[in-house]
Parts: sequence; C-alpha cells; structure tokens
Amino acid sequence: MDDFLDYMTKHSLGLYRNTANGTLLVRLHSDNMGKHENRAHLLACSDEPLALVTEHRLFGSRQHTLRFDGNAEAAIELPTGDYTVTVTTPGHAPYREFVNVADGQSSTVCAKLQATGTREQTLTDILTRSMVPHEDRQIRSLTLEDGQHVVLDGSAREYQLDLARIELKSIRAVKDVLGTPDTAFVDQHPRFGQASITRVDAKSTSQAALGVSQRAALQEYVYGNSRSVAHWERPLDEWISRNSIAIGLFVLEDIVVGPHAILDVGSHGLLCNTLSVHYTGQVRFKGAGPGKIEMNHYVRYGFLTSVATVTQPWTKMAHINPRNTYP
Repeated sequence: MDDFLDYMTKHSLGLYRNTANGTLLVRLHSDNMGKHENRAHLLACSDEPLALVTEHRLFGSRQHTLRFDGNAEAAIELPTGDYTVTVTTPGHAPYREFVNVADGQSSTVCAKLQATGTREQTLTDILTRSMVPHEDRQIRSLTLEDGQHVVLDGSAREYQLDLARIELKSIRAVKDVLGTPDTAFVDQHPRFGQASITRVDAKSTSQAALGVSQRAALQEYVYGNSRSVAHWERPLDEWISRNSIAIGLFVLEDIVVGPHAILDVGSHGLLCNTLSVHYTGQVRFKGAGPGKIEMNHYVRYGFLTSVATVTQPWTKMAHINPRNTYP
C-alpha cells in the first residue's frame, strides 16, 4: 500500500466508532406554512420526505437513510462525528446542513424546505456543463435489439461522430466535468474529513507523482468540497499544466438496451438524455478512464426474470491517473 492509501485508510478507520454514540433528530419545516399546514403538505407528497446522513471520511464512509413514516420528525442513533444531512422531498429544493453528533448528546436539524419551480434539466444543460460543443453537433439515438452486443469504440468509424474529445486544462475544469458540484456540500466543510486538508501547507511540486498531501487535496477538490481546499487550487493547476488530462465522451440522445443486449462503453464516458435498460440487459463501463456517465432519465423496463448488471448508471464515475493521484 502506498503512503497516501496507508495514511487515509488509518485515519478513516479511526472515525465513527460505535464506542461513543449520540442522537440525531431531523424535523421538517417550511417557512411559508403554519405548523399543521406544513406537515400536511409535506407528507401529502406521493413520495415521502427522505433524509440521507453522510459520514465525512474517505474510506469506509457510510450513508444512513432516515425515513419519516408519516411523521414530521425522525431520529437515529449514530456514532459520534461530523455528518452532512440532506433532506429531499418532491417539489422542493434539497436541504443540506452540517452537524456534529456528540457522545451522549442530541443534535437537532430543522430542515427548512422550500418549494421550487426549477425547470427540468435538458441534454443541452449536461453538454454545456461537460464542456462539449453542441451547437453544430448531430446527436442520434441508439437502440440495441434482443441479444445484440454493441461496443462503443472511439476508433470505429461508426461511432466517431458520437465521440467528443475534451482537454481539461485546470483543476476547476476537472471538477466541473468529472467531479461533484460544491452545491452538494455545506459551507467549507471537507467531504472527506480534516485529513484532506491538514497535512502540510499547500505548495507546488515539480515531481510527476503527487505526494500524500497533494493527492488528498486533489481528491477533496474534485470529488468533495473544493472550498475546503481552495488554497490548493494554484499548485494543482500547475501540476495539471504539466500533466494534461484528456477525456472522450460519447454523446447520444436516447439509448435503449433491449432484452439480453449488452452495451460496452469501454474507457470513455457517456452522456445521454434517457437510458432505458431491460431487466435482462447490461450496460458495462470499464477501463482506466478518465470518464463519467450522466443522464437525465434512467428507466428499467420489462419483466424481471433474471438479475441484470448495470454499473451505476445514475452517477458520475471518474479516474484521473490513479498511480499519481488517488485510488
């Protein structure tokens, strides 16, 4: 195990032990309604409100699900430590709050949910965020018939027009295209814990391989809260200027993977509007990366007669030169 993995693993395993526990209470609330009207409105949704409670560590991080079961508040006992609480319910913007659960204490989060009329995201929005030129791009759809096996190969003439090649020249560009937006986090709290930011002062390196602190900062900047490691931005930009990052993204409108069909994306990423996969179909992503997958809609259809393998089709996935950066 290298120094980075060794340090981060040891630090992560020392957090959130069951030898000390506290209680987290989450209450639903809306500024625009009275107490009783607020409760009736929130609980009348077709899908009940849901609270996700996420630990702040790199390895072994768990996410606890808190359900309200028709009530306006819910509680859970947790190991002591830092958490981000995200409360979602249909028709409202997600509410996020950072909370510390202390031993033997009760911590309360008042989730002030606000109704939103945000328009539905389009494929154009995804392409713009991913830095893919789309004004003159002809975007087609792809349907895999029963038992068909398709490999999206960027070197194949058939799929060359579907492939967009992008060069990422800054750490901000890497985060915008491959990473997690800072809107998923609260204030300046690091997603992967204090170990991501406190090793040494931020400084540049002339080495091809990043050190432990630099790799921790890179991990936090791209996949965590970049605000917590903002002082690392310039050194990381200098490293990227010497180690260019180029990615390929297949761009398609709608994809249908039929019964017993297999879609192999390989080491490139995939952007689409709707991905529909039959219960017996498969979508496979493999390769050294970097890459990602993003879509507006994911649909499973057909009768479930056997288990299908779909590798995290609703999330982004990325790898940036694992040997030199992070696992």
